[in-house]
Amino acid sequence: MVLNLFMVPQQIEIQTALPDNDEERTLLALLSHEPRHVDEIIRESELTTQTVTSTLTMLQFKGAIRQLGGMQYVLAR
Repeated sequence: MVLNLFMVPQQIEIQTALPDNDEERTLLALLSHEPRHVDEIIRESELTTQTVTSTLTMLQFKGAIRQLGGMQYVLAR
């Protein structure tokens, strides 16, 4: 097994930079370790569908959340 340890500093930096904007703060406040469907997140956030889906994607890239399948999201940590 090969460990990709050269990316560890970048991963730590990305995780400490959260959240970057109001949309990320809003969505992170709505998420927990219990799965929530994207439709429920959109409804409760009162943000546009496009804003929610793009922000969720960015939060996944940053390692803050995970998609479990079936459009269900949870906090990653």
